[in-house]
Amino acid sequence: MTKTTNRIILLLSLVGLIVSGYLAYAKFSGIPVNCSILSGCQTVEQSKYSVMFGVPVAVYGVLFYLGLIFATFIRINEKYKKLVTKLILLATTFGFLFSVYLTYLELYVIFAICVYCVVSAVISTALFFLSLYENIVVSSFLRFKKEEYE
Repeated sequence: MTKTTNRIILLLSLVGLIVSGYLAYAKFSGIPVNCSILSGCQTVEQSKYSVMFGVPVAVYGVLFYLGLIFATFIRINEKYKKLVTKLILLATTFGFLFSVYLTYLELYVIFAICVYCVVSAVISTALFFLSLYENIVVSSFLRFKKEEYE
């Protein structure tokens, strides 16, 4: 883990939190979702797929991004760094796969695109690949460097 990747994960998670927070707020307050680029936000937000197990999908996004923000602060502690790095990979893998599923629903079931959902999907994808890169490339490099000096 590098400080740079931790900061990028924190920044992306903050943006994701803002997006999903707005969508959750709109869902609970009943206000229409402003969608200036595409007109499908209302269609997606009002579909039966915007709620899973009685909870708006946007709330899952809020929890996902809050969890990642929390994890970036815990990961600063050397004692928890390896474990939390693996947990971030697990969480971002799930977030990425869930975003793929939701994007599939938008494109092939609902037939509407919500720009906020797309932004969240792009953020989830970036977080997944950043975490994957960090777990495979960075950790392997650090392990190699450590073995080199032993």
